[in-house]
Amino acid sequence: LLDYRSLSTRISTFAEGLPQHIHPVTGRIHPNWFQIGAKSGRFSCREPNLQNIPRDKATRQCFKPASGCVLLKADYSQIELRIMAKVSSDRLLIAAYSKGKDLHKLTASLVLGKPLSDINPEDRQLGKIINFGLIYGMGAKKFKNLAQTEHGRTLSFKEASQFRKRFFESYAGIAEFHKNVRQNWLKGMRESRTLGGRRRLWSKETKPMLNEMLNNPIQGLSADITKLALAKLFAPLNRTGARLICVIHDEILLECPIAEVETVKTLLKRCMVWAGNKFLTPIPCEVEIQIIDSWGG
Repeated sequence: LLDYRSLSTRISTFAEGLPQHIHPVTGRIHPNWFQIGAKSGRFSCREPNLQNIPRDKATRQCFKPASGCVLLKADYSQIELRIMAKVSSDRLLIAAYSKGKDLHKLTASLVLGKPLSDINPEDRQLGKIINFGLIYGMGAKKFKNLAQTEHGRTLSFKEASQFRKRFFESYAGIAEFHKNVRQNWLKGMRESRTLGGRRRLWSKETKPMLNEMLNNPIQGLSADITKLALAKLFAPLNRTGARLICVIHDEILLECPIAEVETVKTLLKRCMVWAGNKFLTPIPCEVEIQIIDSWGG
């Protein structure tokens, strides 16, 4: 029944819904983009929303570039974890990134009590779930449910609690950052700023949720970095045949003539890394760029 409902929604929303938005002259979909559409500062997209296209290959491969072009899909590597390392000044995180270590393997090693050399792919996947699940202060019960629903990893409540405890024992800087934010929240703080200086302010009648206070400096700075990269990219990109197609959080998607791929790829990476390094130094900023024939890869 759940599979049926999922497929039914995809058919009605995407297979049947999206073609209705195709422009009769350009043959393209031109959605409305909003610079600060989300409270974190991220872009939002409407009529239609191209940011909620399912990530499975079957759905995304329907999106293809024009003839003679390819898509360049650029992602910041672990940007939110790198931002957490910066804002929390966690020494272990900073050292790991500075030395080019695999952070998911490191976390798995720390919470499982196994040497790095013994960490297998399944252990690394657990480390990844822990890293992205716990940097925003998620409780053991919610973390347990997330591991099951989002990643298919079954944990007992005891395991989830132990992993959470070991995570914050290992990354003392993150624990201290959470503690400071929690204390300010308990005092009634209704303001949050990113390292870029952008402020989110709650009204006197609205008390923010704790996870919002923990989340905003991270996702907010990620949005700042992405937008700074786009601002840096705008003028030089206009001197090429490439065009900006879509932005989804920390992912930038360009359509590029095949003949200009290497030039545009270098330009895109340079702008994105520059924007990241402006805030993350000494933590290195890394960008991964794929050359693909459809959005599905």
